[in-house]
Amino acid sequence: MNLDDDELTPPERLALAYAQRAMKDSLALLLRLDSRFATIVGSASEPLFGQLKLAWWRDAMLAAPADRPKGEPLLAKLSELDDLTLVEAAVTLINAWETLVVDQDWMAIIVRTFADARGTAVFGSYAKLAGETDFPAEVGQEWAANDLRVRFNGRVGQSPGSYVALPTRRVVRPLTILTMSVRQISGPRLIWHALTGR
Repeated sequence: MNLDDDELTPPERLALAYAQRAMKDSLALLLRLDSRFATIVGSASEPLFGQLKLAWWRDAMLAAPADRPKGEPLLAKLSELDDLTLVEAAVTLINAWETLVVDQDWMAIIVRTFADARGTAVFGSYAKLAGETDFPAEVGQEWAANDLRVRFNGRVGQSPGSYVALPTRRVVRPLTILTMSVRQISGPRLIWHALTGR
């Protein structure tokens, strides 16, 4: 199953292009799960419905691979990759998005809690798989919060306007590309960062 496809945004596809070959499927899976959970939150007419859908995903991912529901490509890919780090990341992602379902008033403290969990799930897990144990958590938190502002325009307050310093190591370039992509920069500027890390 190809996870690097049109379901991902252009910046996400650019990030995947810079991912190490062995890491591409893991990052693509995390990004697509993240997008799926964002859609659940955005389309839930009632908090309970959103919680029930997220609970289904949580139960499915925590089940043994042989016991997971069949016919869902993302679950199939999770089973194929068979990595506990990815399962833990996926569950953390669910928990992050669930905070936004439970509390419909997305105050600053809710967004911070969400951003911490979401950043840990996607950025922290990728960095861990890449052996980058000292990757700064603030980078993932910035991406998680600013991307939320982009996805749900009007529901989240304005960006603080100050940005954290990004690591320049090539191995984490996919993560810094994602962070730069939600800093309201131009396409050419994003490509320049992808090429140079600056």
